[in-house]
Amino acid sequence: TEQKVDSLQELSGQLLVQAHGSEVHVIGNRLRLLLKAVATDLELLEKELQASGSRQ
Repeated sequence: TEQKVDSLQELSGQLLVQAHGSEVHVIGNRLRLLLKAVATDLELLEKELQASGSRQ
């Protein structure tokens, strides 16, 4: 999970470096929110996979 989130953070950082103008702040905020949502979703999926694996 952490590797996936780190990869997304690196990609978002590269995108922000390439972006120009006043939209950079808005894009950065949206990316941070998306990264948090993705990290939360990945954690939930991993917990569900672990739970389903222990039931089998």
